[in-house]
Amino acid sequence: MSLLKLLVLSYEYPPVGGGGGIMLKNVLERFDPNQFSITLITTWFENLAEHEVVNEINIHRVKSKRKYEWQSNPIEMLSWIKFAKQKSEELLKTEKYNLVISNFVVPGGILAYYLYKKYQLPYICISHGHDIPWVKPYSLYPLFFITQWKIKKIIKSSKGAITLSPELEKNAINFIGKAHSNLIHQIPNGYNHHLFYPREKVKNEIPKLLFVGRLVTQKGVKTLMKIALELKKHIPFELTIVGEGPKRKFMEAFSKKNNLESQCIFLGKITQIELSEIYSKSDLLIAPSISEGMSLAIIEAVSCNLFVITTEVSGTKEIIKNTKIGYMIKNSNCKYFTKYILDYIHFNHNDNFIVNQTEPSCNKKISSWDIIVNKYTFFLKNLNL
Repeated sequence: MSLLKLLVLSYEYPPVGGGGGIMLKNVLERFDPNQFSITLITTWFENLAEHEVVNEINIHRVKSKRKYEWQSNPIEMLSWIKFAKQKSEELLKTEKYNLVISNFVVPGGILAYYLYKKYQLPYICISHGHDIPWVKPYSLYPLFFITQWKIKKIIKSSKGAITLSPELEKNAINFIGKAHSNLIHQIPNGYNHHLFYPREKVKNEIPKLLFVGRLVTQKGVKTLMKIALELKKHIPFELTIVGEGPKRKFMEAFSKKNNLESQCIFLGKITQIELSEIYSKSDLLIAPSISEGMSLAIIEAVSCNLFVITTEVSGTKEIIKNTKIGYMIKNSNCKYFTKYILDYIHFNHNDNFIVNQTEPSCNKKISSWDIIVNKYTFFLKNLNL
């Protein structure tokens, strides 16, 4: 089969959405159009076109009850499934697809399973961690626990499920049973090597700390603010916070209440080009996440030779292989984070610190998106369709 016609279901997709949508965009836009024809169904948000073609991807955005790009709930998901189902069946009247790709097991996998049962359309799922039960709980975990029988059925009926890290691969196999382990495959996240690479650095007189991510509980933002408060007792610093989310109001209120407004700078959502510049000008990335699939921010940071202090969550062991790259802390503990941050800053702001390092020190197993796309291409082309 020379050309695969793909119908892709993704609850979120840039310019809105989090890491799962960003990962999908980087993969889809790099697929060879001579090998893949891509139709994408995602969520409509204000100021976005309901239909457009971008980089040869035929994008349909369906209106649903979803209000915010950084959070959702079961009612909004069910609403999206309803309208995405209508759009899928409308497209199937005139188009024939070889494969459905569900980005996230829930909610897209529910629709993929329906299309499989009604139209015999094979499908695969991409799991980003928290959409398979008993990954570390937060937010929508109770929903996934209650519906775990359905999630098992979705994965077992698929042509395969892709996970991002060995830990998530192991969790998925434990969840569906070793008898079905052949369905689980691991393909990690990647990075844009044209944007994120080591650059000459200038030592900052005041340490510049950085946080990048959605401002949600999962990312450990409460711990982040406690770290900032504790650091204020010991050193001057500047903490740049990149991202949007429902916890921003809490973080800004905390900052104001504790006189951290001069230290904590909220940039909101910025472009990838702007982000690459900030990585190169910062001294340290702080990532106190409670749960991750595989953090794009950490991958991008170490690709820019930016040191990382993070929690030991899924994917970090594969990125941070030694203490030249970063420190991993067992849990999101403010005191441990503060200690490691202070130790790193005190050591690296003396005369022994080499600031003009432009050779990458990060783990060589971290791959650019071009290499990751080759893995996806190989996987899809070798499915028994």
